Amino acid sequence: MPSHERAYASKGSHLNLHMVLLGDSTLDNGRWVAPGGFSVTEHLKLRLGQRRVTNCAVDGAMLGAVGGQLAGAPNGATHLVLSVGGNDGLGMFGELEAGGPRALLSPLALYRGLWRAMCDFEAVYARTLVAVVAWLAAGKAANEAARGGTGQKGVTPDDKRAWAVGRVVVCTVYRPMFHQSSPGYRLQRSCTLVESDKWLFRRLNSMASSLLTMWTLLLLRVGTLLMARAVERQARKIGVPSSNIVHLNHVMTQVEDFANPIEPSSAGGRKIANAICAALGAEDEQGIVARAPPLSSVPSVRLRTGATAVRSKEQNDPYRGGDLQQSESAYY
Repeated sequence: MPSHERAYASKGSHLNLHMVLLGDSTLDNGRWVAPGGFSVTEHLKLRLGQRRVTNCAVDGAMLGAVGGQLAGAPNGATHLVLSVGGNDGLGMFGELEAGGPRALLSPLALYRGLWRAMCDFEAVYARTLVAVVAWLAAGKAANEAARGGTGQKGVTPDDKRAWAVGRVVVCTVYRPMFHQSSPGYRLQRSCTLVESDKWLFRRLNSMASSLLTMWTLLLLRVGTLLMARAVERQARKIGVPSSNIVHLNHVMTQVEDFANPIEPSSAGGRKIANAICAALGAEDEQGIVARAPPLSSVPSVRLRTGATAVRSKEQNDPYRGGDLQQSESAYY
């Protein structure tokens, strides 16, 4: 590979890093953070020191909003972080639930609904990711033109695209944290099989509601896994390096990572920021690599439940970053 291609394909120097965040409340979680905590943006600014981090992500945004976020992004961005799709997934699941319990329990209707929803989601995500890479490559070309194009003779559009692809970090969606034993994190669905006040039928309706709730939780797990695989598949297809794909299902694993069943807390935001820095190989002002291991070292988290699974995750969670009980100011 020619030297100029290597220069564009590599992540290069972080001395002039300008990171732009795109997506939803996974990155724009400031309103959900408890007083005294930090949002993902603030964690990144503290982690990267004086390097600039611009948050263009918007709480509640869906895939269709990323184009507008790019239009408002500042010129001179060197890295883009994309984390979007969770709200699209919630909308798709809401459509499935709109059909009532029968729609959720009908294998054929459920398969058709999931298949159609996943195909639509992956197609829109693919177009969004192409637009993100094209925007970053176009910004690189515009900046070179403004400087007179010095030092980049013989660079082709493919070289610029390779440079841009190597500087895009893609975050997959993560599973909502529903814990039936934790107040505020419960998911409850109601199912009435027989309209009656008799004890037997009330008991039967209660059992049916419990089964429907468990089935809904399982569908959420499966749907999240399918969406995460779709995001990863499209990222790899466009050429995003494996190290630049942040698997948030491996990051958001503890109850304390969530401010509510969906939104990241300050502790979760710290882990997300660590994972982003690890993907970029970013260093702080003292030249110390951000305190998070490469994603290749993250153990696979199986879909398990129970105390054994929780203990296993806690023991193998490299993103915890120390005692979560200590204050954020003490951590930094």
